[in-house]
Amino acid sequence: MDIKTFKPIRQNAFRYWKQETKRIRMKRDSDKEKRRDINDDYRNAFECRWQFNHVSHLVNGGQEMHNSIFCSMGDWGMHISDLLIDDRFDKFKFLDECESSPLFRHYTRILLCVSEILTDLQNLLEILGVNNPRAKLSTTGTEVQTLITYINNTCKHKLGDGLKPNKLHIDNNHAPYEFADAGVKLGNPKVIPVPSLHSIIDTLIVAYKFVDKHLEDNYVKNYVDLLKKYETKMDSKVFPGPLVNDFH
Repeated sequence: MDIKTFKPIRQNAFRYWKQETKRIRMKRDSDKEKRRDINDDYRNAFECRWQFNHVSHLVNGGQEMHNSIFCSMGDWGMHISDLLIDDRFDKFKFLDECESSPLFRHYTRILLCVSEILTDLQNLLEILGVNNPRAKLSTTGTEVQTLITYINNTCKHKLGDGLKPNKLHIDNNHAPYEFADAGVKLGNPKVIPVPSLHSIIDTLIVAYKFVDKHLEDNYVKNYVDLLKKYETKMDSKVFPGPLVNDFH
């Protein structure tokens, strides 16, 4: 049996995240310390593309404006990169009883951050007056809801009112973790399922792409004044333009 480790799963997910968001992981320049990826350059990412393309001065003229929502979301997105670059668990095996527990905790941290970003994207659509925004963030209308429900039951509200059997803390007598990334069904009637890391990141990417397309199609016609309340004047020296080189 091929015993899968976390490393290739993590690396592929991080590669996909960078590719689809066009984030670049920056490095320390100091020679006195080990070079280590510490921050994203996200000037070509979704959030900063919104900042470059969907602010009022581009429509009405005047001094350059900065939308706090867009770039604050860009900052917050680095939580995902931080977790996907964390290589401490690379040699851990999904099917090892001892090592599966810290892997589950790491997946939980990723899921919690993904949940927060999905909620931010949903709230942005609500601000824009989009009907049924959670469904709109999904390819088929259900992926985000399915993932959020899983996160709520497994990572956030794990006990609830104590009556729902799908909550993590209900009837969990040291149940094993069944990772989709392990590619193995445990055959145990009581397991804690864990979705694949790629599917988690893909659900987030699809949501980003919907918001990106929606702003592109509707900003000038519908949202200039609506989003202006979140803008402030910004010195262009503090807020440089997008990168012209290809991401890596």
